[in-house]
Amino acid sequence: MASLTDQTVASTYDLLMKVEDTGIDTTLRKIEDGTAAVSAIRLSTGKVLIKQGDDSDATFEVTGASTLTGLVTATAGVAGALDGIVGGTTPAAITGTLITANTNFAGNLTGDVTGNADTADKLAINHSASDTAYHVCFTDNTVDGVPNPIYRTASDEITCNPSTGTLAATALTGTLTGDVTGDVTGDVKAGDAALIITSGADLANSSIGDGVTATTQAAGDDSTKVATTAYADSPGRVLQIVYEPALDNFSTDETTMTDITGLAASITPSSENSTILVQAMITFGTYATNYCGFGLKRGTTQIGSSVLATGDQQSCITGSRTGDNDELTSVFIQYRDSPETTSATTYQATVSNRSGSNMDFVLNRPYNVLQNADYIFYGISTITLTEIAG
Repeated sequence: MASLTDQTVASTYDLLMKVEDTGIDTTLRKIEDGTAAVSAIRLSTGKVLIKQGDDSDATFEVTGASTLTGLVTATAGVAGALDGIVGGTTPAAITGTLITANTNFAGNLTGDVTGNADTADKLAINHSASDTAYHVCFTDNTVDGVPNPIYRTASDEITCNPSTGTLAATALTGTLTGDVTGDVTGDVKAGDAALIITSGADLANSSIGDGVTATTQAAGDDSTKVATTAYADSPGRVLQIVYEPALDNFSTDETTMTDITGLAASITPSSENSTILVQAMITFGTYATNYCGFGLKRGTTQIGSSVLATGDQQSCITGSRTGDNDELTSVFIQYRDSPETTSATTYQATVSNRSGSNMDFVLNRPYNVLQNADYIFYGISTITLTEIAG
């Protein structure tokens, strides 16, 4: 209020404030000076309004320590620093189209927060050990060291369970380095590098591309293994081959099927559905009047022999003889077996002679090698086991 000392009412009338002629009631009334110039203040019995002119938006400024109670509504937003406590023991609502804080928010922020965080430089992420599959967030680029923007998957294509450490995805592409443990389903494809599958991996529903080598070895076993080309999903494919040569001499005059020492091989089928193709080349000599029958054993069981022999006749897969004591000859045995096991299985070549004196079978050389002649030949015998996918 201007000083009225030594002034007359008439001379100071324009310095006085008055309500428009209707007086104060429930309707907001203009506050005027003595010359009827309208101020920015509006009064009623229940409200105070500060308005810049008749047509502009209402404005209100509070400086110093002030207390606002009840609902604060900002139709155009609240701009500038919000320092101190907003709310109280019973927080009041702040509504409007925009709230800008020039430093930060401290304390709990509850309820929905909508809009875009275009320039945020911090994102606080709490640790969780919950046994729950959460969505994975990711960003497509970085601006000034800040990920911008951040997305999440729309459904369950990529999830992470922090309790079990399980990352689930519908597909993985690109280079995968390091150890992969557990069951593998779907297609497993590799380039030029060998594919190592640790024991316990499930390849029943997987495919290994042509030309990729694979071997099975125990987890933690860093020793060198012989890798063979494997095709886990195609019947008729060759899964592994075992080859054993017999280089030494062996002889027998037994008249029942007898193991040919050195002519055996062992294989561990990868599936109970696999078949084993057994191939044996037997190089031998005999006494001129001897006849030999040849067969195979799986473990201790004779396999593949004819079932037609009667009386003194002998059952075998094939038979032969040499025409002379100095002669070397060979027979070839081939038999496809179904062991129906994934345990190590041994196949053994066998031989039987006719009865009588000097009826000997000799492996890898003629019966008579006493002569130093260029027609005396020594040879080798072999056995080969091939696992074929069923």
